[in-house]
Amino acid sequence: MPSIKRALGVVAASAALAMVAACGAGGTNEPEKVGEVGASASAGTGEATAAKEFKVGDQVKVGDWEVAVHKVTDPLKPGEFLQPDKGKRWLRVEVEVTNLTSAPAKFYMLMHGFELQDDKNRVYDITVTGVDGGAVLDGTVAAGKSRRGSVDFEVDTDAKGLVFNFSDGLTGDSTATIKLS
Repeated sequence: MPSIKRALGVVAASAALAMVAACGAGGTNEPEKVGEVGASASAGTGEATAAKEFKVGDQVKVGDWEVAVHKVTDPLKPGEFLQPDKGKRWLRVEVEVTNLTSAPAKFYMLMHGFELQDDKNRVYDITVTGVDGGAVLDGTVAAGKSRRGSVDFEVDTDAKGLVFNFSDGLTGDSTATIKLS
């Protein structure tokens, strides 16, 4: 019996070490500001911050991705065929994502938790508006390359204090919050 207990102990210890190694040796997965849109490449280096909330124009590292909100159109003028529901308005967020890995990676807005949240903690998901001018972000992003597009949301007409949330993927271990106003 002692040899079975010892073997189980070794297996348990090995599993624990493997989990610690997989999660990183004490590293953090918190979002960090790495620069500003339009700033020179050298201006962003070493500019990490512990802030959890960022602003339009900040380049924010979240996991293996960097995200930047370039522009917000609020309200977004409805197109010819679709209209926002009564008591709602549309808005568009122009976003750029950069793949920070050394291999191509798939990017899907829904997988990265694109959502808006207002000052009353109401959460708004992506919506289809049919308004021209938006480019789709979803697709494969080459290593070290970026993809820029827009995402539309339908929010309550009284929604204010809106923030854009972006997570590092399905695990949502790290989420950046970008103030839109």
